[in-house]
Amino acid sequence: MCEGSAFATNLYFASYKMKRQNTCRLCLNKRKNFPLLFNLVADIFTRMLIKAARSNLVSGLMPQVIEGGIISLQYADDTLLFLENDIEKANNLKWLLLFMNK
Repeated sequence: MCEGSAFATNLYFASYKMKRQNTCRLCLNKRKNFPLLFNLVADIFTRMLIKAARSNLVSGLMPQVIEGGIISLQYADDTLLFLENDIEKANNLKWLLLFMNK
């Protein structure tokens, strides 16, 4: 293997190629629907944040520019959350995240 290979080993990381497990067709169909499900959950989370901002439970950055401020930015599977420096609103966001996790 060449040094630029994805499976090359170096001093710190040992990599290997995993064997493919036997999977049924039903499992493969579930994997195909996963991105759609992820987008649905991310959209619901964004709507929950907007509703919480309208109720003044949380507020993001620059509330004078956008009503409620910029609370979250999402790209692919990454989400960045922004808050004002207010412990009460941070606690509200914590409860919202705990509720979303259940």
